[in-house]
Amino acid sequence: MAYLINQEDGVIKRRFALDKDTMVIGRHPDCDIVVDDNSVSRRHAQIRRQGNQYFISDLNSRNGTLVNRELVQRETLLFENSEIEICEVVFQFVIDKDAVLVKPRPTAKDKLSSLGIKNRPAFALDDLPNHNSSIISSMGIVPRRGDSPSDPGGKSLSGYTSNIEKKLAALITVTQSLQNAHESDEIMQRVLDSLFELFIEADRGFVAMLDPQGAVIPFAMKTRHEQDAERVRISRTVIKQVLDSQQAILSQDATTDQRFELSQSMADFRIRSLMCAPLINSQGVAIGAIQLDTLRSAIAFNDNDLEVLVTAAMQASLALQNAELHQRVLQSKKLEDDLKLANAVQQRFLPQRHPEQPGYEFSSHYSPMSQVGGDYFDLVPLGENRLAVIVADVVGHGIAAAMLMAKISAEARYAFAINDDPRKAVQLMNRNLSDLNLDKFVTLIAGVMDFSQHTITLVNAGHQPPILIPAGKKKPTELRIAGSGLPLGILDSVEYGAERIELNAGDCLVLYTDGVNECMNAKGDQLGVPALLAELHQSQAKGAGAIGKVISQTVQRHRGNYQQIDDICLVAVSREL
Repeated sequence: MAYLINQEDGVIKRRFALDKDTMVIGRHPDCDIVVDDNSVSRRHAQIRRQGNQYFISDLNSRNGTLVNRELVQRETLLFENSEIEICEVVFQFVIDKDAVLVKPRPTAKDKLSSLGIKNRPAFALDDLPNHNSSIISSMGIVPRRGDSPSDPGGKSLSGYTSNIEKKLAALITVTQSLQNAHESDEIMQRVLDSLFELFIEADRGFVAMLDPQGAVIPFAMKTRHEQDAERVRISRTVIKQVLDSQQAILSQDATTDQRFELSQSMADFRIRSLMCAPLINSQGVAIGAIQLDTLRSAIAFNDNDLEVLVTAAMQASLALQNAELHQRVLQSKKLEDDLKLANAVQQRFLPQRHPEQPGYEFSSHYSPMSQVGGDYFDLVPLGENRLAVIVADVVGHGIAAAMLMAKISAEARYAFAINDDPRKAVQLMNRNLSDLNLDKFVTLIAGVMDFSQHTITLVNAGHQPPILIPAGKKKPTELRIAGSGLPLGILDSVEYGAERIELNAGDCLVLYTDGVNECMNAKGDQLGVPALLAELHQSQAKGAGAIGKVISQTVQRHRGNYQQIDDICLVAVSREL
């Protein structure tokens, strides 16, 4: 008999006996197993018993039924320790110890996903009694280079002799089978197919791998005869011995070897002769093992066969490494494509054209450190000869900063659209960003231009002071805004001050991020604001376009061939003479 045991935390465990051929689980009181949860359908799922096997099916429920985190779409066989999820209720399926397990324990399925396995192999790993010393003494170890291999005299399944030509032929066979195979499970299945061609009397073949936590788990399986797949169990202890020693092992007849203390267990497994070889990666670490065995007493593997298996395992290991590299290349290409798309999307958040305001000129420059950046600028028309000019810098770089930049874009347009006072607009942005609790902050400088009055009212939230380049030959200066406050997103109750600046004919105002003044050369020297001001004064450039170009050229000249270490953003606005 089998049982379901509920697994919710803080709830008394109950065991539900599956003592009928058909058992219905649901919310209705007439169900065999009643689940008191409104998200559960009245008749949610059904478990059907057939012999000593149990199958589960979903009864067209609203929220579905999961087995081992996979949605049940048709009648599904349950195995020992299967996990059944019905909405928020979780059951564990257990079966009497006397019942025969004909498939592997499904609890390893989640571990298999990290190895790229699509379909779970139909075999289970079982532990033999703890007699590791017996395994070593009773099984032939593949000779190390320089040792003389013994000839146990058994019948070679493939008829191979231990010579270069035959091993080369095996290598070619396996190599050809692996052409265009880039998935780990596909590679190992093809290797097993090739081995079955090389060893025409082999009855079963298995591949087991180590998961990231170091547990041995099933990976691939092949059987010569369909009936041999019905009750498949192999020794976890044998596999572990191969992995730990990183040497292949051979047993001609595990059941009759007088030194073999595990003969009764091997008889239970129906194994007569077996050989097992490790899979070793480029770092010299064992990552899995291949085993071939036969169930017939008249057949036995010998050392020559084992050498061929080791050769095939070496080629399979190389193919697995190539597959891993291939997957990394694909992931890198996908990431590159995603970043290109993110860059295109981010560029759409920035102004696509400058305002056409009589008597004024605008210019801008935006250069992210990588494909996406955390700097932001905007030019938001407010109507009635008014325009919001905004420049911001998200702390950090990359995708996270770019995502927050997109949020700032939306927040800025909303805040300045509903507030005539730029102080209130910045305070609203600060409250909204603080409510996100992102543990990140944003520096920002924003101003509202009044073209009819030729003024700009500036608010500074922890940002670089803007630069004013006056008309004539006057020196450029930094504008220290009275009442400058903390960057956005630190405290939700910051009060910001504002300062109104008059733009005379020929004046130019530059708002920029610290990627400009902190740009670094190969010696580690920053450009600095004084050097930037001196360059602007010496150039005597006029107009927003020319001044923006001078700044960009100054940054590039100082940096030289050294890599860009921060996003760069600037906006310049000038009043014509």
